[in-house]
Amino acid sequence: MLPTPYFVRNIVLVVVVAAAIYAAHSANLAAISHLPRAFIDSLHAPGFALVASAALLLRYPRIHAVSGILTISFYVFLVAVLGEASQILGPRDADIKDLLMDVVGIAYAATIAALLLRKPRRPLRSSFIPVVSVCAILLTIATFGGTFYYAHAIWRQQSMLPAIADFEQSWQKLLFSESERYRVNFVPAPVDWPAYGRSVAKLALGSKGRIGIELVPSSDWRGSETLSFTASSAGRDPVLVSFRVHDANHIYRYNDRFNTQIEVAQQPQTYRFSIKDISNAPDKRSMDVSRIVSIIWFIADPVGNEVIYIDDVRLSSAKVENNDGSPRS
Repeated sequence: MLPTPYFVRNIVLVVVVAAAIYAAHSANLAAISHLPRAFIDSLHAPGFALVASAALLLRYPRIHAVSGILTISFYVFLVAVLGEASQILGPRDADIKDLLMDVVGIAYAATIAALLLRKPRRPLRSSFIPVVSVCAILLTIATFGGTFYYAHAIWRQQSMLPAIADFEQSWQKLLFSESERYRVNFVPAPVDWPAYGRSVAKLALGSKGRIGIELVPSSDWRGSETLSFTASSAGRDPVLVSFRVHDANHIYRYNDRFNTQIEVAQQPQTYRFSIKDISNAPDKRSMDVSRIVSIIWFIADPVGNEVIYIDDVRLSSAKVENNDGSPRS
């Protein structure tokens, strides 16, 4: 007996969906800046909402009760589990948070399908509809809220260029590495601050060990001549701060990135660095300035609770004559 066209269509769909999910879960996101990576991660819920919706639509003629929706949703959940487990074979790690977002997307599609189920099938009891409707609203926010939030943040960052960060809006905390974000605060700018903004980033660089703060840009530096920022020390004594920049091809060796030191005093100063010098810093290659993924300030040997203020990290077309880390006007 030959398989029916309906059966063949479903098999082809399962293979295509499985291949797409495996490809998405196998992509190496380590070389992508934080905001685009966060946006891609936020697509878990909408993505599986789409997969579950497609499965429910294909099976809709044969769904006669809410139990059928739950059965199909369970099968889609198994696909999500297999997709997350497939990451063990690739460059990424399986993440329970991603699986939970998959479940949120599947639940959203199942809830909408349950609300749309009509006679002569066995729809929801009328007493359940208000509760399920509230759940549908909450699941809609949970499914699509993160995606819209990160998409808006990416748009805001790109619209700021040539400024990379000015620390005027709270969403810019997303530009800092997630593991270090708790040590970053946006505080009112001091009275004598030279920049025009109302707030600055207060970086707590730690009291022992090599503790730094990483800013993760999402911009193309080609066509720019200079990277600059304004900085000052929260204490009276100057602080020797190490400053480094690296791209997506960085192999985490000292001679494969841009490294320098700056003396940050209590009086705010603007520091400027040549993009050409940053690009030529690695020993055996040129840095890819179209894919800069990390700007780091750190203190190698802090003697106390070292705190500095940073503001107005930006690119410009103005050239600098040298790159010794001294402040420029």
